[in-house]
Amino acid sequence: MNKFALVVVGIVSGFISYVLGFVVFSDIYFIPGAVFGIAIAGYFLYYNRPTVISLKILVWISVSTLSYYTAVYTTIRLLKTNIGETIYVPFLLGGIIGTFLMLVGFHYFLFHLNVKQCIVLVLLGGILGLSWFVGARAPIQSFVSEAKVSFLTLFVVWQTVMGFALGWVMSGKR
Repeated sequence: MNKFALVVVGIVSGFISYVLGFVVFSDIYFIPGAVFGIAIAGYFLYYNRPTVISLKILVWISVSTLSYYTAVYTTIRLLKTNIGETIYVPFLLGGIIGTFLMLVGFHYFLFHLNVKQCIVLVLLGGILGLSWFVGARAPIQSFVSEAKVSFLTLFVVWQTVMGFALGWVMSGKR
C-alpha cells in the first residue's frame, strides 16, 4: 500500500464532495461522508484486489457517511447551545465525534488500528474540523460565498490530511 496514494484519494474526494455538495445538490449532509467512504473503499479494493465486494466495504461506506452527518449535526447543535466561550469548540467537538465514529468503522471493517493510533487520529480529526475557518481567509472568498469557501476548505483539507494520516498509520504494518 502506498501512503501517499491516500493523499491523492483525499484531495480528489474533497473536491468531489464540494462539487456534488454545491453544484449538484443543495443538501450536503450525507455527500462528503459517502464520497470519502467510497474513495477509501476504492483504494482498498484496488490494492487488495478482492474477487467480490465484501459486505465490510459496504458497511464501511455507510459508517463513513453517517459519521460525517453526525459530525455536522453535533456541530450545529452545539452552535445552537452556545457551548463554551468560543465558536471554535463546536467545530472541534464535531470533528472529534465524527472522526471517532469513522475510525470505529475503519478499524472494524478495513484496517485494524491500535489505541495510540486511534487517539492521535481522533485528535487530528478534531483539529481538522477547525479547517472550516480557513475558508474565511481564502483568496477565492471574494468570488464565492464565505460558507461555500469554508465547506470547500473543510472537505479538501480534512479529507486530504486524514487520507495521508490513514496511509501513514497503515504503512507501519501490512
